[in-house]
Amino acid sequence: MIPMKRCMLFIASFIVFGCGSTINHTNQCNGLNLPSEQDSTSARNEFGDPLYWHVDAFPIRVIVDENMSGRRVSVVMNAIQAWNTATGMQVFSAERGSRSHYESRNTIFISEGRIPDGPCSETTLGIATRYYGTNSFGIHDRIDHAVITLSDVVAPGQAINTAIHELGHALGFSHTSDINDVMYPYSVTNRGGITQQKIDYVIHMITRNDDDVLRSEQPTQEPYLPVSFY
Repeated sequence: MIPMKRCMLFIASFIVFGCGSTINHTNQCNGLNLPSEQDSTSARNEFGDPLYWHVDAFPIRVIVDENMSGRRVSVVMNAIQAWNTATGMQVFSAERGSRSHYESRNTIFISEGRIPDGPCSETTLGIATRYYGTNSFGIHDRIDHAVITLSDVVAPGQAINTAIHELGHALGFSHTSDINDVMYPYSVTNRGGITQQKIDYVIHMITRNDDDVLRSEQPTQEPYLPVSFY
């Protein structure tokens, strides 16, 4: 996520599974268009099926870097509580841990650090990378794990919404053009929170039964495919 500045746009490359290829979405600086991603609600595989976290992943373990400052840990805990409260379910659990958990299955590892500015000199407040597993048929079938970095220079007033936003990316959500949605890509004072659409989607991930499980879910094989979101 990036704060609202005079330069609104950046250049990014995202994986679009419907085509099975990388598409470069290039926008001009000083314009008003938003950065685009594959779907406003969720990630999808090459067959158009949603890429969920596996039902057994919930509550998803959030491993908070043991080197993260106490102030930032409080921000992460508040963001986790926001998702849990909004859905009325335990979407996430949290614990401190080392970088040995960095690529553990069914986990989200969160650390803080310096994130480079975008190509239009916009400040990047956070970045989330989802890793998709491929099954024995070579199909991307689910989200295996995720990694989030929160900027160490993000202002206190932007920190919690940034953490909620990046956790949303880790769950599977892309950006939206709706300023009333926490997945709006820019940090603005009147940006909204977790919408009912997002709540319903997360509840479905947690509660779906065997009939809902994707046809492609099979034992996961290497390698993982990473896709990053700001």
